[in-house]
Amino acid sequence: MNPNHGALIWKLTRTLRDVGSPEENLSRALGDICSALGFEEASLWLLNVRDSRIYIVASLGARDRLGASLDLDRGLPGTVTRSAQPVLIADCATDPRFAGARGEKIPRNLLLAPLKTAYDCLGCLQLSDKTGGDLTQEDYQSCLLAASLIAHSLSERGLAQPVQEKKNLLLALQDIHMPVLPEDPFEAPLAGISLNIYEGEWLALLGEKGCGSRNLLALLQLAVPPEGIEGRLMAMGKDLLRFTPEEREEYRRGFAAFLPADCPLIPTMNLKANVEAVSRRCLEPMDPEEALELAGLGDLAGHLPRDLDALQRARVGIARALARKSLLILAEEPGQGLAPEEVRILLESLKAAADRLGAALVMSTASEEKSRAANRVLHMQTGRPGRLSVNPRPTAPRDLIW
Repeated sequence: MNPNHGALIWKLTRTLRDVGSPEENLSRALGDICSALGFEEASLWLLNVRDSRIYIVASLGARDRLGASLDLDRGLPGTVTRSAQPVLIADCATDPRFAGARGEKIPRNLLLAPLKTAYDCLGCLQLSDKTGGDLTQEDYQSCLLAASLIAHSLSERGLAQPVQEKKNLLLALQDIHMPVLPEDPFEAPLAGISLNIYEGEWLALLGEKGCGSRNLLALLQLAVPPEGIEGRLMAMGKDLLRFTPEEREEYRRGFAAFLPADCPLIPTMNLKANVEAVSRRCLEPMDPEEALELAGLGDLAGHLPRDLDALQRARVGIARALARKSLLILAEEPGQGLAPEEVRILLESLKAAADRLGAALVMSTASEEKSRAANRVLHMQTGRPGRLSVNPRPTAPRDLIW
């Protein structure tokens, strides 16, 4: 293999493993491919399974083709996606498939490779107008391998999800750097975190104690002062790090709910009052008794905290999130100290609450088994983002094994 082509595979692997935005990763991947193989233009087509059309989600070259689409039964990209077979055209001007096309639209040469996984074809990679020579067998093999790497990245990390099942972006962390907090000196600072969080997803922050996940939860809660924090935390078109103290308080009151490992309760108030104490300042809170019922504590609304076991105390936190109708639920090591069966029950309650609200659930944990229940897993490495992986078929909490 040409050394440039070997270097391409290594560079492409690193690019696709980056935790940046899906669009940025794919665009960088196309740049890597064009630079190594000598193509002027590249496009990445992805299949939308709902309308049987393919869409360009990343494009590189003189023509901005982002957003263009084709029916699956039309054009060469549709043919390649449908058949999962590559196409190589050394001279498009003499190829009958381009007969009747206007000259300025005809590329000199063309190479299309299917984005195949073990189960299906997600779309295709299109390269055109190679400079400095004819298409070679090495170009062909390198393109197939690059397409395979992209396909498996799309499958494993869920980057095809915005095309196959559009989800609304809730929060976007953009190159976040946060220093060590004086009140938590043994927790790693955040260094270069870029991450999208979508409505309705379950995201696990997986890492050992001190990895930085506590700081990330604190940041998402806006529980830390913005001074010294670099980067942007975007939601609703606004940078939350620029919020006034009043705006930050409003955000914590209704938008984000934090569930610490040990749920603090007011000992002199019954459960209904404990829930109402944190929800009464919200604009349209859920009735506290309804929230307790949904959290599995309906029969205990009149009881004091001293009457509860550890699992029931943790479920009060879920009732509080429900009552506030939070769109972001931040759970710190849920189930810590509980028996395995109790952890399963708690995680089921958390998922049910998030599903009821359409909320994103972000959970910090050191347990790989717990992380199997999440849609996506960010592997934390002492404050730095590690691998971001996707569970295509998350494990139901009741099926987790310890």
